[in-house]
Amino acid sequence: MAFSVRLEGLQKRFGRGTRSVEAVRDLSLEIGEREFFTFVGPSGCGKTTTLRMIAGLETPTAGRIWFGDTDVTALPPQKRDIAMVFQDIALFPYMTVRDNIGYPLRIAGLPRAQVYEKVEKVAATLGLSDKLGQKPGQLSGGQQQRVAIGRAIIKEPKVLLMDEPLSALDARLRVEMRTEILRLHREISSTIIYVTHDQVEAMTMSTRVAVMDQGRALQVDPPRVIFRRPADMTVATFIGTPAMNIIPAGVVTMTGGLAIELLGRQIPVAPRHHAALQGLKRVEAGIRASTASGPPVKSMTWARRGMTTVPGWRAAAAQYAPCTGFGRTHVRAAPARRRSASTAVTTPASAPGPTSPPIPHAGGWQASQPPTPAIPRRRVSGSTNRRPSGSSYRTAPHQQPPRSIERMVRRASRDPAPATCVS
Repeated sequence: MAFSVRLEGLQKRFGRGTRSVEAVRDLSLEIGEREFFTFVGPSGCGKTTTLRMIAGLETPTAGRIWFGDTDVTALPPQKRDIAMVFQDIALFPYMTVRDNIGYPLRIAGLPRAQVYEKVEKVAATLGLSDKLGQKPGQLSGGQQQRVAIGRAIIKEPKVLLMDEPLSALDARLRVEMRTEILRLHREISSTIIYVTHDQVEAMTMSTRVAVMDQGRALQVDPPRVIFRRPADMTVATFIGTPAMNIIPAGVVTMTGGLAIELLGRQIPVAPRHHAALQGLKRVEAGIRASTASGPPVKSMTWARRGMTTVPGWRAAAAQYAPCTGFGRTHVRAAPARRRSASTAVTTPASAPGPTSPPIPHAGGWQASQPPTPAIPRRRVSGSTNRRPSGSSYRTAPHQQPPRSIERMVRRASRDPAPATCVS
């Protein structure tokens, strides 16, 4: 049976006097049984130090650590019934896969037959049954990582700790190992605490995520909540690719109530959110970048100091393109509604060739242009076909992308519809 993990006022300070560094500051949270919990944040935020204190490799300066109803703050690592997968795979190069996986049981003094039986079972779970006789140097990076995970889970720990186990793998292997770890979590009865700086790993694998910065947990919530309703601007700009756009806005009073004045438009506020905006004149609006073919902006966040999330917003007639000049007046909202074929940008009469049905474009529909004529390639003697030196392949002028976000937004925002708010 897995343990729940509870941290109460956890602090960790390195050094003394004026040169001391506070790595973890007053961290309090609870991790449920068999939960996949992830600490995510930039380098130096304290996530690995927190994991090492849970493992017993670091002694907290203050605070308590509980496994279930047992205070394990002063217990050594070997008495906490945990296992840990480190960032460095750290396999014994002179041992076979069978011996590496079974090493913890051999140290515990189990009979050889019982060790091999458990090794076979773990190897079958991780897809390593045909690799047991090989040594780590004969395996790929993903297979070596599975061996390290197998060595950790063979003791059936109550808490499994993982410290950036996929950071040394390439992109393809990381995707494969994420799938393997999720499958493993469904099959074993352990609470998994995972540390990573990769937000993709945190958002796709976790039951809950703790976003950390400067030793503090800024927000602890399920991934969907963190993405849609970030607690402050640090979380909003860290989570998401591309990051959330932060745009200065104002609070104005209308006939029907309050409204957010953003990029020259007034977006009405639902009455149930008026209390959160009372007394505010200037706010910071956070808008997730969206594409023309995607849904409208689903939420907006604002605050005077930090960001206070107010759910229920929908800019039903406006989408905002990602840009950098937030304070400039020329950055405008592009209408989310699709333009009809009759109002689409027409193909120049002089352009030869057939046309295909209209294609979606930012802010509306754009008529398809004739295909670019193929540029012949010259065969180079003694090699395969490749581009001749000094030549360049250019896209036809009518198919080139807009020269700037400003021009794209301005072109897509002709005859814009007023933005509305659906409560």
